Amino acid sequence: MQGMAAQIFSDMVMQEAIKDKTIQVEQKLKDQEGQLHDVSAKSDLLHGHHHEDDEDEDEAFGDDEEEKIMRDFRERRMQQMKNIY
Repeated sequence: MQGMAAQIFSDMVMQEAIKDKTIQVEQKLKDQEGQLHDVSAKSDLLHGHHHEDDEDEDEAFGDDEEEKIMRDFRERRMQQMKNIY
């Protein structure tokens, strides 16, 4: 009986550890996205590009497409992290 209780407890601890790691990874990805955005904005400023001037280019690419790419990237990273643990 103690063996089964120990196994259940161990499983619960592992599940909580996975949840904690998932939250950590999600936060890290969000931070990296913010850093990429900041670097991109600084690069544009250094090269004299302004987002207002690039409206046609932005419309062609679309914010929805960018969000989809980032969501796909985030999902792949989460799956990789889950496979590690």
